[in-house]
Amino acid sequence: MNNVQINELTNIAFPNSPYNFPKLKQDIIRLKVQELAPQVRNESTKLVQLITEAKKKSGNFSSIVDLILETKKQIALNSETSQRNKLIGKIEAYQSILASHIVDEELQTLFDKQTEVLKLEKHLESLQQNICSYQV
Repeated sequence: MNNVQINELTNIAFPNSPYNFPKLKQDIIRLKVQELAPQVRNESTKLVQLITEAKKKSGNFSSIVDLILETKKQIALNSETSQRNKLIGKIEAYQSILASHIVDEELQTLFDKQTEVLKLEKHLESLQQNICSYQV
């Protein structure tokens, strides 16, 4: 524990000193970012490995893996029903192309990992924006 941390704990422990809630909130957000950043990197690495495996299995159709993941990402980011339905149709078409190379369970694992990484990245980005707003 360094001197800065000791001073921070001392300031919190003694009730006679006023609490600096904005600073406390900023420190908590900063700690969450420090915790979340390695998790995002690890899960992103796992996603890249899954993508690489899927592309190897799909052979000449490896570009379809990229297309299906990009389409799945668009679905996650798009809330308009008619657009989502069109994108779901594309996903089904891509899945039928890949069906002879990659089983549905493998694709679902890939989709789940992509969704997890997208959520983690979005959460990390939100926390980082909160830190920036406190520093301004």
